Amino acid sequence: MNRSHIKWIGVIAAVLLAVTIYAWNLVAKPGAPTFSASPIPTATEQKPSPSIQPNITWSPTSVVVTLSPGETTSRTITFTSSLLLRNVHIKLKTDKERKDDVTVEPDSSLKERDDGKDKPKSTSSVKSFLKIEPDRFANVSADRPQTVRLSFAIPAHTALGTYEGVIALRSNVDESDKDDSDDDENDGKTLSQLKVVVNVWQSFRESGFGFAFRYPPTWVALISPVVTDGRRIELYTAKSAASSDLVVPAEIVLVTLAKPPSQPLDTFSRTYGGGTFTNYKISTIQVINGQLVVAFDDSSDQVGSIPEIAAFVSLSDDKVVLVLSSATYRQELMTIIESIN
Repeated sequence: MNRSHIKWIGVIAAVLLAVTIYAWNLVAKPGAPTFSASPIPTATEQKPSPSIQPNITWSPTSVVVTLSPGETTSRTITFTSSLLLRNVHIKLKTDKERKDDVTVEPDSSLKERDDGKDKPKSTSSVKSFLKIEPDRFANVSADRPQTVRLSFAIPAHTALGTYEGVIALRSNVDESDKDDSDDDENDGKTLSQLKVVVNVWQSFRESGFGFAFRYPPTWVALISPVVTDGRRIELYTAKSAASSDLVVPAEIVLVTLAKPPSQPLDTFSRTYGGGTFTNYKISTIQVINGQLVVAFDDSSDQVGSIPEIAAFVSLSDDKVVLVLSSATYRQELMTIIESIN
């Protein structure tokens, strides 16, 4: 081996020794930083921020209509969005959608009551009774109420009962979807919904009384043969009407009364029967369905009175209907009063 070979072997050996010593120091030195490969997040891996959900406010918060077969009526509702909306469609949800949805919580006034009373069963959808106008909005500005008209028409041979529906407000509806079919593939995202209830009740119409009203499907209306100071209509639930008891009190009673034309309704009601209702705990004066109503309520009193609730409904300057009931049938009484015409 010549000298040049020996020289290169020495150089190589020195380099290897230096590398070995440097590597040893890296391993032995505490706190030495270590590095791991970390992929740069791509656009598909980043979680998008959640979209802002608009707040939709309905007025009223639910719709309840009581009609008899062959009658029509309408209601005006409004909705307000907290954000700008485009391509809005207001549509009655299908029965299938309602079953698939989480139950819509209705107004407390619509909730079923477990009080043992006769209650008509919910039979079907309001679809065949209801028309929504307008049902489409190209743009809905933020915080600006939008008006919608609900028209109800009950066919003459409609079965008595309670019909329910849910109106859905959807946005970003495909503009090519212009029909009202049940295919909701292009109907956009549901932002809010409104509960609609239609009660189809019986109608009481007797020419001798000079007024009409509606009453629940399973109830029975009897004209009392007893003549006091006015003609008397007695309303019974199906259970009460079928009772074999000798004396069965009516659930709700309507009495026609003559009133001096010049006497205010409030004065007439407080002096009626020698001031019978003057000491009732609660008294109110309001206008219901365009008619002045003076009502007395003693149901919250520990002792209470019979009847618990009395309402004087003005038919004309000289004619009044007195409606009497217990607090148990408060909701039916109020619906009957609203229907008097």
